[in-house]
Amino acid sequence: MSKKRCHAKFNRKSRQPAFYRHGVHRRRRPVNQNKQSKRIYLYTYIIKQVLKEFQYAHSRSVIHGDIKPQNIMITQNREVKIVDFGLSSIRKQYVKEDSGPLFGTTLYISPEQIRGKEIDERADIYSIGITIFYMVTGTVPFKGVDILKKHLEAPVPFEKIGSFVPVEIKKIIQKCLEKDRNNRYQSTGEAIDAIEKAESTILKRPSEKEDIADIIMESDTQTVYALQEIPGKRNSK
Repeated sequence: MSKKRCHAKFNRKSRQPAFYRHGVHRRRRPVNQNKQSKRIYLYTYIIKQVLKEFQYAHSRSVIHGDIKPQNIMITQNREVKIVDFGLSSIRKQYVKEDSGPLFGTTLYISPEQIRGKEIDERADIYSIGITIFYMVTGTVPFKGVDILKKHLEAPVPFEKIGSFVPVEIKKIIQKCLEKDRNNRYQSTGEAIDAIEKAESTILKRPSEKEDIADIIMESDTQTVYALQEIPGKRNSK
């Protein structure tokens, strides 16, 4: 299936099960070293594939503007897909503190969107950072009252990230979540380089007999809750 439209096609009649169901979180349990290795492999696999999808979109001057876990899905062929580019044509985001329009989801919105600045791919990189934070912790860094102010001023609570998450991954999240976009990765390509460098030092690839889908199915951590299976390509041309 062509990536030109930057989103996946759906076969809504499919009875294939979802990897994760919306809103369902599995409780934390002690995880042995083997499962931790698989968990880290899963995280880095998803992060890298998400970044590659956005690298493709950004290379065509398409900015998503509303990245969140619900818009990240995985196919039967183990491909991560980004959906809902509904805000992609909007280049300027305006916010009024009282009642004006706010484009994008406030839990994942970038500081520059809040300030009403014209956005570029660095806004997507910030939202990707929030999504990765959610993936490894089961929660977002900022919520509750004054959420917009928190995006602008509050430090990211990195202490919520478990000790099992390698320092290299934490540094990637930190870089994505810089308040000043000039201090973030300046492109998804830069972020991909960082994750590939991390892969070379922290990852022990699971057995070739194990499918990434099996790792996802047996993972007992909270992860991207809308990461669900998209029906296969057998009905698409």
